[in-house]
Amino acid sequence: MSWSVQLIGKPENIVTALDEESAKLDGESKAEFDAVLPALKTLAQNNFSIGGEGFVEPLLRLEAAGHGHTRGGERVSCSVAVKLESLYGRIV
Repeated sequence: MSWSVQLIGKPENIVTALDEESAKLDGESKAEFDAVLPALKTLAQNNFSIGGEGFVEPLLRLEAAGHGHTRGGERVSCSVAVKLESLYGRIV
């Protein structure tokens, strides 16, 4: 099975959207996604900037996809690709 997600937003909103994505999935796709979900959340949560003079809150672009294969109910292969980018521009 396979899954993919593309998100742009504040780190805390990315985490929320990842949980929402998990709730939409089922079967093997959900199992594969949920296996990497803690790592995706950790990556998002570790991109932040504490306010101050000239403070710009970072936005993130997260693209992640996974694919796995089972044989006789046993996972025999799995691959995950992740791209995480910090964006410091202004959304207009």
